[in-house]
Amino acid sequence: MKIRTMLSCGAIACCLSAGAAMAQDGPPEAGPPPGMPPLPPGLLAQINLGRAGLLASFYSHEQWGTTQGRIGQSRSTIAAASAPGGPTSGFEDGSTDPVVSLSVQKALPDGKSYLCVKGTLALPNGRVNLIEQDGDNPSLFINYMTFPNPDTMLSFGVFTEQLDIDEAGSGSEVRDGYGIRADVLRKFNDNWVALARAEYSWGESDIRVPAIGFRHVQDDDRFYAQAELIGTFDRDHIAALPEGWVLRPVLGG
Repeated sequence: MKIRTMLSCGAIACCLSAGAAMAQDGPPEAGPPPGMPPLPPGLLAQINLGRAGLLASFYSHEQWGTTQGRIGQSRSTIAAASAPGGPTSGFEDGSTDPVVSLSVQKALPDGKSYLCVKGTLALPNGRVNLIEQDGDNPSLFINYMTFPNPDTMLSFGVFTEQLDIDEAGSGSEVRDGYGIRADVLRKFNDNWVALARAEYSWGESDIRVPAIGFRHVQDDDRFYAQAELIGTFDRDHIAALPEGWVLRPVLGG
């Protein structure tokens, strides 16, 4: 059994957003209008963490889908370069990776917990060079989410996935896997929040190059970790910002 660890290089991204939704025009604790029933604590917590920029990162599978696709493409490139009589240089590295996901949540009776089912499809599309690599990476994730307080979310779940990379006219790699995942979201103050994610996937890869009769099947377990520190600053914090705009720096890896 081999464990592969993929570490994305740390990067800082800053974005400016405008609009009433980003202006944080009142705390979620303010509650609904008079005469309306109070909002459940889990929904209040999601509003609070969403305004802080955490839920977008939690629900997005952009980093995860891109990483999975890149692993598959690198593995199939190595197989092509290792084949007898095949090219050993001149390969280029480039890919576009659209990621589409759909989530459904069911509120649980305690008012602060949810059962979530999420389907995701990543489509790694390698740039044309010595070999052209295209693929698909569907997955299904079922998790339990709970909000012990308005500033914290804990999530635990299981998933199943498949990665299918096709080298146009030469070979393929198929990986079936399943695993477990845990997430923690935490708001420290009005300016800084953090996300941490870890998942372990058990799987098996089947690599084939039909032209030379090559086939290799092996265990392919993977550990994935992601962390982000997200800031939120408006004109009250940075005078140079236009009215109604929010600066949101993200430091992640």
